[in-house]
Amino acid sequence: MSQPLKWTGRPRVWLHGSSVGELESLWPLVRSSDKYDFIVTGFSDSALSVLDAAVQRNPNSSIVHAGLSPREGQWGSAIERLRPDAMVSVRYEAWPELWQALGERQIPFFLLGAQYRASLKWARRGMDYRNLCKEWPHVFSTVNEEEYVPLRRLFERAELCSLGDPRFDEIHWKASHPPEALLSWLKSIQERPRPWGILGSAWPDETQELLPEIRGPGTLFVFPHETDATSLHQWNFLDPSHTVLVPTQGWLTAAYSSMDWAWVGGGFGKGVHSVIEPLSLGLPVASGPQGMQRFKDYGYFERDRQLTVCTDLADVRRWRVEFLPKISDNERLQWRLRMEENRGASHRVLEKLDETIGSKNRSPA
Repeated sequence: MSQPLKWTGRPRVWLHGSSVGELESLWPLVRSSDKYDFIVTGFSDSALSVLDAAVQRNPNSSIVHAGLSPREGQWGSAIERLRPDAMVSVRYEAWPELWQALGERQIPFFLLGAQYRASLKWARRGMDYRNLCKEWPHVFSTVNEEEYVPLRRLFERAELCSLGDPRFDEIHWKASHPPEALLSWLKSIQERPRPWGILGSAWPDETQELLPEIRGPGTLFVFPHETDATSLHQWNFLDPSHTVLVPTQGWLTAAYSSMDWAWVGGGFGKGVHSVIEPLSLGLPVASGPQGMQRFKDYGYFERDRQLTVCTDLADVRRWRVEFLPKISDNERLQWRLRMEENRGASHRVLEKLDETIGSKNRSPA
């Protein structure tokens, strides 16, 4: 880790996400608060590139340090140097040494979208060994009621609550602030026939198999997962008369909001990419089964028919031919209204941070 960029004297909150997807749930906290200085770290090279870009775009933001996270064995020294007043992470991010270092210093820890995983069990065992878990202030926020019982059994003294997922706030912000280049592109395609379908995070081999089943009336827009020159050469099988390749990074989330339906790539191959963006923007969404278990927290989308998991190509054809044309305007309205209901989690998390940090720093009467 590099040295801190700047200190202002405000309370410091350390935000940590292992990769780009996890960081998506943390950016709204930075954007929505002027009370804190934020330390933001990630664990992957892709996360580091996103962090570097964020600091360059916002030199005067409340981010006072951004970079790769410490490795196991280095958390304690990093916490001693950066001195956070609280730490926030996502899902099942748990490093035994990190939790021990936080517990020893009684630094509050928030885990957003907490999921019961083996990593949490190992971190808990480390806390038990040092008898640190009894009074350590930790808050786990779940988005799935099924996680509550096993989490309570493992962390009997933790505060379990449902604050929601700030990632929905980030998706809404991106959709509401599209790049100027995307707006210009959308104007240029207005004459393309509707309905508009989008293949997001698409892979060429999977798409080649899908096209005969998923291509129908209207226009299909393909956003490839990989946009380097070598990868783009693999897309020469597309027919430009009704299929448009869009090899531009950074447009996908905002582009979803202009479409009529979405297929998210990877479900018949390398593992489905994120389905949350098009779902939260009110689109009917489908994908294959590979990797879909990552989104079990959002099973209500499937129960309400907005999300369809296709097990084979015959399912893909049925979804396109039999399901999509029968979606009512009322269903689409209900999906959009649910998007509004999902928003606001970042403010609830910040309120809980205010309460926890204030209680921690308050002098006894």
